[in-house]
Amino acid sequence: MRILHINTRRSIGGSARIMNDLIELQKGNGYQINIFAPYKNNLLFKIENHSSIIPYINFIIHKLFGFDIFTIDYFKLKKYIKQSDIVHLHVLHGFFLNYSTLFSLIKKYNKPVCVTLHDMWYFTGRCAIPLNCSQLDNNCKTCPDLKIYPSSILDFTHYHNNKKKLFYNQVDKLIFVSPSKWMLRSSQIYLNKKKIFLINNGIKIDNIYSYINGNSQKIYDYIFVTTDFNDPNKVSLCIITKIIEKGLKIVLIGKNQPSFINQNVTQIDKILDNKEVIKFMKLSRNFLILSKFENFPTVLIEALICGCFIISTRNYGSIEILSNFQENIDFVYLDANKIESFNFSVFQNDSGLIEKKILLAKSLYNNNVMFEKYNSAYNYLLNI
Repeated sequence: MRILHINTRRSIGGSARIMNDLIELQKGNGYQINIFAPYKNNLLFKIENHSSIIPYINFIIHKLFGFDIFTIDYFKLKKYIKQSDIVHLHVLHGFFLNYSTLFSLIKKYNKPVCVTLHDMWYFTGRCAIPLNCSQLDNNCKTCPDLKIYPSSILDFTHYHNNKKKLFYNQVDKLIFVSPSKWMLRSSQIYLNKKKIFLINNGIKIDNIYSYINGNSQKIYDYIFVTTDFNDPNKVSLCIITKIIEKGLKIVLIGKNQPSFINQNVTQIDKILDNKEVIKFMKLSRNFLILSKFENFPTVLIEALICGCFIISTRNYGSIEILSNFQENIDFVYLDANKIESFNFSVFQNDSGLIEKKILLAKSLYNNNVMFEKYNSAYNYLLNI
């Protein structure tokens, strides 16, 4: 089976990680894989193997009108689509392609399409993280907040909303995959009668267990991991500062960090390999999630397996994962209206629950389980 994966990035970010884990298993099972993910690592406008002015032009146009005009490596994309049995779409909003061009090529060559809903862009008129937007149930006729990523000055929400729906109705062989139950529920009204599979993001459970096996002394009170400290939907510097002022030891991992001049703060101002992040988790007592939006944060599962006590905002993704583990975890929710009164201390985890967490994670969130479910979804797609 020949699969074309299309994504913004090849190696950095949650969608890239899930895509790569899936590709690794697909290649191991005889799939032929092509990848159209032009951005190099975490450098948004740096294209693999060559330079291009297209992302810069698209960025400016997108800021004005809310869509991208040009497509990077158009002829390469066209060739890959022609060669594929299935086109698997991941994240498309990143100033690297005109989604109308992509949709036209898919229709022209009559290719089956699998879409993974890493965020909400596929069922909104414009943005990727609408949170509690009232317009979602009103066909996105107007956008109440054009600043939400990806932002724009002019509102063409209704136009793009209709354009996406038209494509979905014109493609006979089209399925969607939601990593979370809450995302599936949110998308059902918009996607109407389209088939939506629930396939949780997976993690490499056995690899994680091998990294953390053995006794490691906890040397950090808190660990906070994010891709970019400039992302207001993922980061609260107010809370991080509050933890530091209490004299607690914290390790911060991610790019674009402000400088904290404090002996209790360990700053790693870059995006680490997953293995390195897990090592720091093993050395930390409390894992902190400050996101307003999370689809299905697998990093939370990894933190649980590493024996961390979880302190998380009430985002939908965290709530879903924590509810699945139920009594086998130690956690507390960080409510937005109680941050000032929240007692950021060192919470104690029950180490006796770690084996139970690993067994539960193996049954629910193993990468092999994810692969088998995607394989079944592909087979369904080809036989529609």
